[in-house]
This record gives sequence, C-alpha cells and structure tokens, in this order.
Amino acid sequence: MTSVAKTGPNATPRDVVVVGAPRSGTSMVAGLFVAAGHDPGRKLIPPGPANPTGFHEDVGVNSLNDDLLERGSRVPWSDTEVPPRNVLWLAALVPELAPTDERDHHAMRALLGRRPFVLKDPRLSYTFPQWRPVLRDAVVVCVFRWPAEVAGSLLRMAERQPDTFAGFDLTFDHGVRAWEAMHRSILGWADERVVFVAHEDVLSGEALDRLGDRTGTPLDHRAVDPTLHVVRSGRPVPPSVADLHAHLLQRSRRGGHDRRGDRPIIAIRDPYAGNEAQND
Repeated sequence: MTSVAKTGPNATPRDVVVVGAPRSGTSMVAGLFVAAGHDPGRKLIPPGPANPTGFHEDVGVNSLNDDLLERGSRVPWSDTEVPPRNVLWLAALVPELAPTDERDHHAMRALLGRRPFVLKDPRLSYTFPQWRPVLRDAVVVCVFRWPAEVAGSLLRMAERQPDTFAGFDLTFDHGVRAWEAMHRSILGWADERVVFVAHEDVLSGEALDRLGDRTGTPLDHRAVDPTLHVVRSGRPVPPSVADLHAHLLQRSRRGGHDRRGDRPIIAIRDPYAGNEAQND
C-alpha cells in the first residue's frame, strides 16, 4: 500500500477523539493526526521515557476528566483497587457518571484546540458521554491492543517512570482489568461514529485508509515508529477478557458500529502465546 492514506478529493478534516486503554497505541494514533495538522491542545504532557514522541494529551483535559470521575460513584471493576487521583487514568471502573451542566460544557469547549483538533485521554473511555454535547461532530477512534501486552507495557512504564504511579501498586492483573473495564465502558456508549482499530493494524498500515476515509484526513504511515511498540506477552488473561478482545477485533474488521445489537463473540487465542516477554 502507499505510505499515505487516501481521502476523497473534497474531504474536510474532521475533529477526532481517541479513546482506549493506556499503552494500546492511542498516542501513536493521535500522533498520526497531529502530524496531519490536528491540534492536540494547549498545554501537553511532555514526552517521557515511556513515550518519547509524546502523549498528545492536554493536562487541562486530564484534570477536568479527573474532576468528572471524582464527582461520580467510582465503583471498582472486578474487585480492583481504585487508584489515587494522580493515577485515575488507569482506573478499572464501573462508571456511574454525575450529570453535567452548561458550566461543565463551557469548560470543555475552552479546552478544545483549534479545529480540526484531536482529543485524547484514556479517561474519556469513561467520561465521553459527559463530553458528547460538545463533541457531536467528532469521529471517535477506539484503539485496542492485546490486553497482556498492555499490562506488560504498563509495568515497563512503571519501571521507567515510577513517579507517574506514585501511591499505587500496579500489578499485571490490574492492567488487564483496567483494559477490560475501559473497553466495556466504550462498548456501552459507542455509536456509529466510533471507529474500532487494532493496534497491529495501525502498525502495519492496514487501518490507515479506513481512518483517513472516516476522518477526511490523509494519514502518513511514516509517522509511525514500530520500534516503540515491541512488548510481547505470552501470559494468559481470563477467558472473558480474551472474548472481549475477540469482539473488538471482529468489530474493527467489520468497520465499526453493529446496528443489529449483540452479536456472537468469536474465539481468539493470544496471538503471541508462547513468546517470551520483551521490553519496549
């Protein structure tokens, strides 16, 4: 395929919201849109050892989403521990969101970049319904990755940037459960605007034409650095988590929203079963 995703001749770039669990390739996808001219915000999280090309997240958006989560009932998913505020981006929750009002919506609008913008924050996996009134025209991109890889990458990040996880004892199981909780939340509010893409399909370039068509944005695969995404894991995950990944994969290969409601979930095994874990 060509290195630049094609779009129609009269395509107008759309605003984009990127959701999904941390370490799933969300920064990679947001970076593709930043490289294409989308605005990620005003005050960004600086690059770090775990993400040398940048997170493409506005700290004001992060703070507002922390506020929104704290205003609701933070019910933990699957007996997990609710992290402190500084690690709420890694919470595994059954979200019970508080109502928002025009003051909240004004604060949200003030944080959006110039159009077209790209808005990214893992907390949006839970809080997007509260943002929906100000993001009606945006295309939502859900990026997902094999959950054992996500958990392994999170543990590696905790080794590299321990201050980021201060006050919270991250475990492999929590990383897997956070992945599960976030994607179950996304499936609960996803509509036809949501484009599901697999991490490996972005790395290979297979997803770029579809993303470009849906967002009206030519995407250059040369903006992706595969050497930053090398964690592999053969550790098992619960069957319910593997089934959820299979559902997301099936949905991504079909191209998006399932208008028929619930569909059978196909079985899928760990694509890297038997491989030794490596650090990214």
